[in-house]
Amino acid sequence: MDISTTNWFESLGTTIQPVFNTAAMTNLSPSEVIFGAAVAYREAQEAYNAGTSVTPGEYINFASPLLEDTAPALDAAGDISKNQVITLRAKIVYVPDTGLQPQNSTTII
Repeated sequence: MDISTTNWFESLGTTIQPVFNTAAMTNLSPSEVIFGAAVAYREAQEAYNAGTSVTPGEYINFASPLLEDTAPALDAAGDISKNQVITLRAKIVYVPDTGLQPQNSTTII
């Protein structure tokens, strides 16, 4: 079961809250917002790097390729469903260079 949009929004803290408009999310669950943002990040990452195939490594921030079942199937709850998975990885660099910039190579933001 998903958490409420209000609880999620309040947990974001004042730095991230301004990015989201809770009124606009009345028909979306927090998990849909997070998943949609992660997929958009991956697509932008691929476009920036001209379709370069990449895997997690010593990157600053990374979203894996979107993986999904080939076809819908009957799940344990009795629903016909199809799973989609994306993995996020974030790295905080404290020193020596906190101003690292994205590059058009296998090193991605």
